[in-house]
Amino acid sequence: MLPGLMQIRERRLALLIALTAIAWHLCGVFAPPRIAGNAKNTEARDFASYHYAAVATKRGQSPYENTTLNRIAKREGYRNSVHPYLYPPPFLLGVYWSVPVQLPAAFAIHKAMQTLACWIGLWGLVRWWRPMGGPVRETALIALAGSYGMIYGLQMGQANASVFALTMLGLWAGERDRPKLGGALLGVACMWKMAPALFVFWWAWKGRWRAAISAVIAAVVLSILTLPIMDLGTQWSFYRDVLPSMASGEYNGLTIRIDMFGNHSLSNLWHQLFPSGENVLSGLARTAASATLVTLLALLSMSMERRQQNATRTAAQVGLIGLTMILVPVYTYEHHLIWAIPATVVTLTALARGTLSARWVAPLAFAFVALSFPLPHLRELSTQALTDVPVVAWLVQESKTLALLTLWACCAQLSRRG
Repeated sequence: MLPGLMQIRERRLALLIALTAIAWHLCGVFAPPRIAGNAKNTEARDFASYHYAAVATKRGQSPYENTTLNRIAKREGYRNSVHPYLYPPPFLLGVYWSVPVQLPAAFAIHKAMQTLACWIGLWGLVRWWRPMGGPVRETALIALAGSYGMIYGLQMGQANASVFALTMLGLWAGERDRPKLGGALLGVACMWKMAPALFVFWWAWKGRWRAAISAVIAAVVLSILTLPIMDLGTQWSFYRDVLPSMASGEYNGLTIRIDMFGNHSLSNLWHQLFPSGENVLSGLARTAASATLVTLLALLSMSMERRQQNATRTAAQVGLIGLTMILVPVYTYEHHLIWAIPATVVTLTALARGTLSARWVAPLAFAFVALSFPLPHLRELSTQALTDVPVVAWLVQESKTLALLTLWACCAQLSRRG
């Protein structure tokens, strides 16, 4: 009788945790955004770049010419300017629907689509990782509820949620011996944003060549399908001009400072240590960032073993790759922290199962609190309450980067011993 009562209590606790996490997440989704700016500069936020890039493409103009986007935006009256368009050509296939729709309405539709996508991605992750055992569903909901990066991305009009969903579903299919489907989904994710390409290399490292090759084929097919709306010369300009500029921080003329509050990349730390005096990485900072990338990739390969794979090790490797995608670029903003969700899920699940030592409780508690802390409040804490203690203010400023490194170390251990 007693074991039965315990099981009932555990199910009720799990249900309470799930409902609380869902309610908290929905409060974040529908809460008014705390993003500074006036309507003429922030209407539809980052989605405005996608929308006006699609409009420019429809008119036969290059979406990678920021002056063109600014001219269209100003003429329509919703924005004075927009950020440069930085994404691969096939990305426009996913936003081309917005061309005949006015910007505010298109933004609302996009936000609803991204909200749905984040839940689809989380569902795929939970279904994929059920063999790991433990409260995967509950920890996934907690990770989602605590992901301010997810909420921030929705408010900013970003497309990370759809890329996350495609990636999780693709990896799940690929790991369940459906390599063509999995590769096709991941190939689409890579052509929406290029960071998930690291997972293609992971498949190749594991010997899952059919899935990896399918991803490459999907990317090529998508590029061909984009030709009716964007000619080959304009597509090539992305790979020739825009993509290389991202290595130095120029980002096709992006004017946001590398050392701005909320840039969570390791390159930002090197930029602060070896400043260039301009909004690009100095030669020394670029060398240090490249060395960091090589070191992270080397540690990543050392943390993975081809033999004796199990569900926990596989999940930890996915978490490691997601964190590496965040730490490596020159710019890593709050909305990119969606890629920390897999690492959060696997570490919380391992703690619940007792797979992780108790000594990880305090570091992971810090990491979870830091990543959950709303960025506007964190900025206020750093710039106002702690201005008299510069070192502490800097630690608060970089607390999310430190949290990502903590999760990285934990996932590395689980990858080898999970």
